Amino acid sequence: MKGYYNNPDATRDALEDGWLHTGDLGYIDDEGFLYIQGRKKSVIVTPAGKKIYPEEVETEILKSPYISECIVCGQNDDVPGQEDVIEAIVVPDKENPALKGIDRLAIEELLHKEVRERCRMLASFKRVTKITVRHEELEKTTTKKIKRYLYTGKRTVMGGQES
Repeated sequence: MKGYYNNPDATRDALEDGWLHTGDLGYIDDEGFLYIQGRKKSVIVTPAGKKIYPEEVETEILKSPYISECIVCGQNDDVPGQEDVIEAIVVPDKENPALKGIDRLAIEELLHKEVRERCRMLASFKRVTKITVRHEELEKTTTKKIKRYLYTGKRTVMGGQES
């Protein structure tokens, strides 16, 4: 709760009637199982109103044995008629023996192919349209979580709504 100390606005947003609102989004199925879909702050809303949970796309991409880290974000340059972009920033798994001894360009081509293949089964509006290969680890917090805000920033603003 350190982030709420001396921050009445954040406290008011997070606490309501004694309940902590974590920002996690999910649902309970017919059998009573709870499924977490993502975070309220991370959801990407397209101009058509479709919701994309970056964590869902990231989970698919991270099934690749060649990718160690990934973050997905939306981009909209507010150019009329221009399609929105779902970007994946991926980091190769340097410990994978298949990547040893091949050059950066070959690794990048392989990762592009992997991301496209992993996203093939997703709904078309959730598919990654831009792939950025980063050869160094993504910055993380002290608890080893990716600092999403460093990579998404204004990119998650789509369709005139901030997600």
